[in-house]
Amino acid sequence: MNNKNTRRAWALAALLGLGSGAAMAQVDVHVNLNLPGRLAVPAPVYAPPPQMLPRPVYVAPPPPVHVMPRPVYVAPPVALAPQPVHAQHWHGSKEWHKWHKRQAKEQRKAEKRAYKRWKRDWDDDDD
Repeated sequence: MNNKNTRRAWALAALLGLGSGAAMAQVDVHVNLNLPGRLAVPAPVYAPPPQMLPRPVYVAPPPPVHVMPRPVYVAPPVALAPQPVHAQHWHGSKEWHKWHKRQAKEQRKAEKRAYKRWKRDWDDDDD
């Protein structure tokens, strides 16, 4: 390619660039140089942009309606309390002290028996 053809190609590219830039700006531009020979280029076709449909609009649901529950009749429970009876404080009585002493003595005896049994069994295991 010689210098003259290079200039023509650059000029054509510049015109097409300007034309496409104007077409992108939604301006109807007709570029047709009608050059003879190989450089004849048909005019670009302008197509209007597709119609944009409106975006759906969000509509908030209505606020919830609070309905007060209807009262339900429930019979109150009937509680029978025993009649108060006079009871002596048994920790201070002589009978309780005797019973407590006897229980402690039996407990000590039971623990002693259990320890002796355990000791005997443990000593037998060493043989």
